[in-house]
Amino acid sequence: MRKTTERLKPYLFILPHYLFFVVFFVIPAVSAIYISFCRWDFVSAPVFVGWQNYQKILLDQGGYFYEQFWNAFTNSFFYVIASVPLLVGVPLLLAVMLHRLHRFGGFFQSVFYFPYLLSVATVVLTWRWLLDRSFGMVNQVLGIDVGWTIDQPYFWIAVLVMSVWWGLGGNLVIYLAGMAGIPRDLYEAAELDGANAAGKLLHVTLPGLRNQLLYTTVMTTIASFNIYGQPLMLANSKTPSDDKNVLIILIQQLAFGTSQIAGMASAIAVVLGVAVMAVSVLQFRFAREAR
Repeated sequence: MRKTTERLKPYLFILPHYLFFVVFFVIPAVSAIYISFCRWDFVSAPVFVGWQNYQKILLDQGGYFYEQFWNAFTNSFFYVIASVPLLVGVPLLLAVMLHRLHRFGGFFQSVFYFPYLLSVATVVLTWRWLLDRSFGMVNQVLGIDVGWTIDQPYFWIAVLVMSVWWGLGGNLVIYLAGMAGIPRDLYEAAELDGANAAGKLLHVTLPGLRNQLLYTTVMTTIASFNIYGQPLMLANSKTPSDDKNVLIILIQQLAFGTSQIAGMASAIAVVLGVAVMAVSVLQFRFAREAR
């Protein structure tokens, strides 16, 4: 009996976590997959329609849902392509600089990390004020007349810059912590072999940060696919135009808008989830082959 109790102790400690995982992730995920095969408006009983929702968003060319889905998917995809390298590369470059900065390193680390503590509403409202066409500091300082929140491609440039400014602090801290764990002997050995700063970065720092780079790349990719608050609030509209829409906004509009097409929204959410998992698997495989 005592041995059985000792064996169960570890599972009892992790039981609360698994309960939250099942209640707030497994059950909603399974429900969303089932609803994606149904026609449901949150009021009447779900009606099973098979693959009809997926057919409308993936194959029904010229249809409303097809056009809306692929437009939002294209915007989300290109945002991921543009944002992930910046949200991984810029913090890495800053981490390398701060790691070599013996004085005031902690101060600058706090400065770069501070925006990461702000809410999305605070960030977007601040940047809306900075980017205001008539009174914004950006247009005033640069002497230009650009509608950052209206015109394309300036809208997405503004979203990208805002997101990088807001999110680089999280990855920066991870890289600095990883660099602190790289033995100093490796850098000294590289110097004895004649390696310059670039050589030490390529052959010592980057291999030492392999796990951190993989983690931040995957998590940043997932976060970028799930972008929502920045384009919604910067556009200052509950229904952004097609060139400003992303998948999460489209899902919210279909599920909780006037039509309340929960089945279609769930189908789009499932496709988004599959796309994110596929990209994550490719990233893991690429990282494994690069070792």
